[in-house]
Amino acid sequence: MIVMNKVAPIECSLVPFLMWQLLHTYCYMFNQFSHLPYDFSLRRKTLIVKKDSIKGKIISTSSFTWLFAQSMTCGCFLSWKLFTKSNYRITNQDMEMIEKLRIFANIYYAILTVAMTGMSATIAFHPNVIATIVNRIVKFEDKLKVNWNAKATTRRSPMWIQNVLIFLLRGTIIPAILIGPGLAIINMHPLNIWLKSDYIMLNLILKPITICLSYCLSIELTKSALAFLIMGLIVMKSVSKGATILREMFKFKILRGRMIIPLSEIRIYREFQIWNQQINAAFGYRSVPPLVFCGVCITTCSLYGTIRMYVSLPIFVYPLLPLTTMLSVIFQFTLLPQAAEGFEKSVDFIAFVRRKCNVNYFRKVARSLRPLGLRCGPFGIISNTWTVRIWSTVSDFTVTLLLTL
Repeated sequence: MIVMNKVAPIECSLVPFLMWQLLHTYCYMFNQFSHLPYDFSLRRKTLIVKKDSIKGKIISTSSFTWLFAQSMTCGCFLSWKLFTKSNYRITNQDMEMIEKLRIFANIYYAILTVAMTGMSATIAFHPNVIATIVNRIVKFEDKLKVNWNAKATTRRSPMWIQNVLIFLLRGTIIPAILIGPGLAIINMHPLNIWLKSDYIMLNLILKPITICLSYCLSIELTKSALAFLIMGLIVMKSVSKGATILREMFKFKILRGRMIIPLSEIRIYREFQIWNQQINAAFGYRSVPPLVFCGVCITTCSLYGTIRMYVSLPIFVYPLLPLTTMLSVIFQFTLLPQAAEGFEKSVDFIAFVRRKCNVNYFRKVARSLRPLGLRCGPFGIISNTWTVRIWSTVSDFTVTLLLTL
């Protein structure tokens, strides 16, 4: 007779320890720069929701309110420019270029703020949602270890990889936060359109207000974007890894040559399924669609600006465009393939159980299982075809913009 714990080589950790370290660094740094309603226990791998004071709740609510207000003001400015375009004509070439840059900056900020509104609202008004989703992963790991008779070991990445990624995370936060105030100082921020005056003394008062508001906006955008990236990777990695482990557990039963009854595998998979439905209902349904579609828009705009505005932008502003292009491409094509992998692994597990199970009852039960994955609103679950279509859409839209503008 084969003993399971002597032949089971697979590790039952759903998420690499490095991802937990990145989440810990994220919580620590944003608790220093701004208000974040979370603490993270690295030893227990638990996201803790802090009991906010009235001041903390006001800061969280005002951060989201300011983000939403910024998207509305950018939208109003663009609409006003659209409807009044035929009523005036700028003859000065320099003024015309400045006007185009202002319009481009407003488009940029309008897209960014809309993309991050879902995560910002969740952190501000429903912080327990993210904590409940993330903390469930450790419970799944414990159940898999019990069913697999595996030891509670965690494979750690090499120290140099950990140091490099944490350094990159820290190095991304500070410049991203300082971009907004920098643009406000050189009068390129969308707020400079509204907070300006013909009187010098009034401008001296409005300038610090503009810089302060742009700093708050940059913090909220950076906080929401990194929360999407880190927590999204953790959740989607656990989905794909969980489906893989369950498939290996069932495959091991087949190798033992006994009656193939995937009772524990189906039970755990159904728990994954309920957890996945909770993710989509409480968070994904309202937050993923703006992230995906606005992500396509910001990637297209940044590619267009990188190619077309090389001459027109000041030398200290232009590097922001290729930097944004690189970050948006990494953002889109890191999260989307990971989400698609979870869907494909779950489809593979369901097909494997249906094909290999030799008990009619459990074969019928397996037919009732549904794939796991991140649902993009009413548009369906993200799969491998999404990545191909999105990349094709970005390239087509970029070429169209370059040919027409």
